[in-house]
Amino acid sequence: MHIGTIDWFGGLNNKTQTINNYGFITPTGKWASESGIFVHRKDIPSYLESLIEGKGGSGVYVQFNIDANRNSAVDVDLITFIGIVEGLNKERVYINCEEYPGIYLNSSEYFEVGQIVCFGRRYNPTLHRNEAVYIQRIDSLTVSQELLYKVVTSKIPKIFNIFLIQYLNTLTIDQCVEFILNKLNDLDEEERIGLINLLCNQAVNIVIASPELRNLLSIKEYGNSSYGLFIDKYLDSVDDCLRDELIDELIARVRESGNLARSICWKQVKYLQQNLEHRGFLWDIAPTEWQKQAIQLRYGKFFHIVAQFNNSTYPFARSISFANNELRRIDPIDKTLIIKWNPKSASESYIESKMSSARIAEKLVISFYKDMGYVVEDISIHQVTQESKDWVKGDIRLNSRELLDVKNSRKSLNSKVYSEFCVPAFKNHRGEQVKVVGVLSPYFIDSDKERPRVLGDVKKSKLTEIESTFNDRFISISMPRDLESNDYLPHWVFDYDDMFYANQHEWVEKFQDLSDEDVPTWEDIGLISGHNPLPLLIAAKKRLPQDWADNLPQWQVTFINSLINLPVKRISLPYIFLSLLRHFLSMLSYEGSDYSPNEYRRLLYADSQSSHPLRVFDPLDTIYEFCGTLQVLWGDRKRTNLTEFKIFKFRHRGLLTGKRTNEESIATTILAYCGGWVEKKGKCGFTPLVIGKHKTCPACRRLVCPECEYCVDGCSKQSIEQCFPDISNIPF
Repeated sequence: MHIGTIDWFGGLNNKTQTINNYGFITPTGKWASESGIFVHRKDIPSYLESLIEGKGGSGVYVQFNIDANRNSAVDVDLITFIGIVEGLNKERVYINCEEYPGIYLNSSEYFEVGQIVCFGRRYNPTLHRNEAVYIQRIDSLTVSQELLYKVVTSKIPKIFNIFLIQYLNTLTIDQCVEFILNKLNDLDEEERIGLINLLCNQAVNIVIASPELRNLLSIKEYGNSSYGLFIDKYLDSVDDCLRDELIDELIARVRESGNLARSICWKQVKYLQQNLEHRGFLWDIAPTEWQKQAIQLRYGKFFHIVAQFNNSTYPFARSISFANNELRRIDPIDKTLIIKWNPKSASESYIESKMSSARIAEKLVISFYKDMGYVVEDISIHQVTQESKDWVKGDIRLNSRELLDVKNSRKSLNSKVYSEFCVPAFKNHRGEQVKVVGVLSPYFIDSDKERPRVLGDVKKSKLTEIESTFNDRFISISMPRDLESNDYLPHWVFDYDDMFYANQHEWVEKFQDLSDEDVPTWEDIGLISGHNPLPLLIAAKKRLPQDWADNLPQWQVTFINSLINLPVKRISLPYIFLSLLRHFLSMLSYEGSDYSPNEYRRLLYADSQSSHPLRVFDPLDTIYEFCGTLQVLWGDRKRTNLTEFKIFKFRHRGLLTGKRTNEESIATTILAYCGGWVEKKGKCGFTPLVIGKHKTCPACRRLVCPECEYCVDGCSKQSIEQCFPDISNIPF
């Protein structure tokens, strides 16, 4: 058919004073160059006849055929459009349609904004605007099938959305799907989402029956077009066959999705949540956060015990020290005892301070054991009261039976941890060994910055046990058994008794009672952050699961097993210290890149904020600092030729020496502390002295302290300077 506009039609003929029965149509498009086409009234439908009559019909768009014999237009009809009434205000109302937006509406009838209408178009050349003519309301009750199709094929969502469901109800499911898919091809992304939302709300049966339409639902959305919400809502309301299809489709879509989409879908679909089992059929598509929940549920007891152990407290930790104002409380009877200890030097400030510190240490130990529930008796004061002679064997009596020998050491000048506990000899009382209790005190008893601290206790039998445990062909451990006069113990041999570790023992025992089925895989543990089970496993001396061992470097497995296999019920501080040393020395020939002494901390400590290895109370951070010292040695092992040493000896004071062969006459010091004395200030105590980092004396092959330049008695600073006037050039 051809398209044109009415030039004029009908009207009064001024010559004959009759109504004209004809008019002319001006063609558009390819016919636009021709002159007007004649049209007779009989070829105009009656509804259109009144619309175009007279001058008012000029510019109305019509469609028509041409009768070649008559050379006139026939089958003339109004070209109609579908639009929606819109407007900014009451004075400016217009019709919007996809072909011609903003068509002027001027009608005696009232049309509401949002009303869907069918209308013709007239172009007003005077006002240069398109105007709507022959306007008809469209409603669901009166709309014809032909007009309904015209409405739903509009590309404007505001128009077709209103009647879309009504139209779809006239089609089969397959026809609906085909129509919708074609419809979506003409829409932008926002419009597509709007149409999908409409279908999900008002045409659920069509969407749920069509894989193509379900596939259009977004797995990332939270709104009406969300695949997860849609499936969750209708999964249990369909027949079994379709339900199985939906479940298979759901699993496939989740598997193909990224982490964000998986997480969203898992939150929305109860089926996924309710059917997730540890390592079950949904495991590989479950987001990490849901896997974590399943792991926690499956192994809740395990993680609870680990968390409780790693966060376990020490009820008596505050009792290892006391407030500064208590330090100065020296009773008259205490002063008498201090004078009795050293009557000839009581007036000397250094000796008096040392004796006062020793008495304060005894009183601190008394307070410490009382807080733990022991019946405590001050035996040392019997030197003054003459109640007994038991003070010869010990300073304190526990529960009317066990004696304690308190040894106090004041901190050295250049170390926060180094200390020497002078033990002339281990004592015995009634056939039982007397425990030596170590107390580390500030150098000055009136210090406002530091407090004395109880470091724990040790027996002679424990030292013998330690020596026999760690001595082998590779390393010789020398622990004092029959102490000579004024021999010393290092601070790391002390630890607290079982009562101090009551909380830790509780969780260790519960961990030991776990069956293999109660223990998660290493992969599962890796998903649960903040739960390092290795310290508890080692403390409990429980067998390392094979799965865990397979996921750890072999050197770590060896180290862990060396701790687990120690011949003691509880792994105390000295055992941790010497286990580190022995394993480190065994690693000097290791060529792998996965070893680092700092990694010991990950095996011994629950996290980077922990301060107690295997939950052993370590008030001086001895183990943590020792790992750092070993790291320094490891970093310089090639430069210092440390790998050449094959024979090692470790003396209990903390001196590590090495030889390349048995025939080598002088051992080289590898690790040490400074035993020098700083005039008027006391022990230097610089630690650690490390080969490679600090100078080695060419005469005695001992390490030279960078603070006081001491190496060893008999090889003084002066003799070094005689050999090497420029000390900075001493080779090492």
